[in-house]
Amino acid sequence: MQRSVGILAVALLPLCMGADCYPDGSTDGGYVGLGTASIELTVDGAHLGPYAAAASARADLVTSRNSLGQVLSSDLTIHAAGGLAACDLHLSRFGTGIQPFGSGAYRVMAAIGASTPDGTASPLGGLTATAGQLNLACNGSDCDTAVLANTVVDATHLEGYLTATMFDYTDGQSSSVVCSYYVPWGQYQP
Repeated sequence: MQRSVGILAVALLPLCMGADCYPDGSTDGGYVGLGTASIELTVDGAHLGPYAAAASARADLVTSRNSLGQVLSSDLTIHAAGGLAACDLHLSRFGTGIQPFGSGAYRVMAAIGASTPDGTASPLGGLTATAGQLNLACNGSDCDTAVLANTVVDATHLEGYLTATMFDYTDGQSSSVVCSYYVPWGQYQP
C-alpha cells in the first residue's frame, strides 16, 4: 500500500517553497547535479531540499584486493544528511573478477552466492531515508527494485542518487524515494 502523496505533500509544503527547492548545479547529460555538498530527498513526489550537507555527511569507499591486486570486495557507505533529510546507504560488491564501485549505475539486489553479478550491488543492512519524522527503509530482497547511480566519483567527493521503493515498517506502507547526494569522502580507497 502506497503512502498518500497528498498528505505528504501538504505536510512538506511549508518546508519547500521557492528557488531553494530545486538544484542549481550544472546540467550533465540530463542530470542536474547539486553542485555543492548537499542532499535532496523526494518521497512520493514531495521534495525536501536541497539542503546543505551536515558536517557529518560523508561517503566511504573501501576496496579490498588480494596480493595480485585483484579486487575481492568494494564497500560503499553513504551518509547524506542535512536539514530535514537524511539517507544512509551501505552497499557491497564482492567476488572474483568484480570491478570496484565507480561512476555508473548499479541495480541493488540481495546477495545470492559468492559474487555480485556485473552491474549490481548488494545492500548491507538496510537502506534508509528520513524525511522529517518519516522513517523509511528497505532490507534484503525488499531493496531489489532500487538503483544506485554514481554520477561523479573523484578524489574529493561522490555525487549521485538512489531511487527505491522503501517502507515504513511500522505500518507497512510503501513510498517511492529518490535520494540525491553530493558528499565529501571520509575514506577513499578505490
